[in-house]
Amino acid sequence: MKKLQTPMWLVIVGAVVIVLLVGAVAWAATWAATNHDDERGPGFALGAAPGLQGQQVGPGGMGAVREAFANRREAMQERRQQMREHRQEVIEGIREEMSPEDQQKYDELTAAIEEQKDGLQAARQALADKLKELRALIDQYLDANADSDADGAGN
Repeated sequence: MKKLQTPMWLVIVGAVVIVLLVGAVAWAATWAATNHDDERGPGFALGAAPGLQGQQVGPGGMGAVREAFANRREAMQERRQQMREHRQEVIEGIREEMSPEDQQKYDELTAAIEEQKDGLQAARQALADKLKELRALIDQYLDANADSDADGAGN
């Protein structure tokens, strides 16, 4: 009778995987039990709208939720604008450090990129228009097939 031989590395890897799984489950269980109410207020970790932690949303209370999300959206837009401005300042600082030849090359490249972006935008719009035409054509036949199926089912 042959002896079953298992490679030792397989046993070691299996043991490590089991230990890591048990640790991950234990960590998740203790984190959920202890961190559901952090310094930002109850419900924040559970995805509650900013400014509404711990509040019940009853009848007519959706206005406050919408307002909170609108405020959050505005804050995100402002942050994006600040990031764009900062990125532009950094790029301008780098451009100023360039040699005149590199500045000229930089300007040519950015102009080419803008031109290609415009071309892509136009191509994207043309593709969207063609897709709408195709959908309209297909919908005519789908509607006709639905009508003929309804007529055939009634016989």
